Amino acid sequence: MHRNKIRHLAVTEEDKIVSMEQIEQFFNCPHCGEAISVLLDLSVSHQEYIEDCEVCCRPIDIKYEVGVDGEVKFEEGRG
Repeated sequence: MHRNKIRHLAVTEEDKIVSMEQIEQFFNCPHCGEAISVLLDLSVSHQEYIEDCEVCCRPIDIKYEVGVDGEVKFEEGRG
């Protein structure tokens, strides 16, 4: 089961405020099975990248897409 938690951040940058929404996506590492999480930046509609597991240090292929309705489709796999 994938659980996520929405985080709202506001950053001041030379007299302008930038609002960024992030989701903490929880999942199990496809290598070691440990429960871990990554932060997804919802200001980017689609991303694919490799991130190492914080427990076993093996590469994980992270893919996500944010739909026009705000729904997040998330996939992880062995990198």
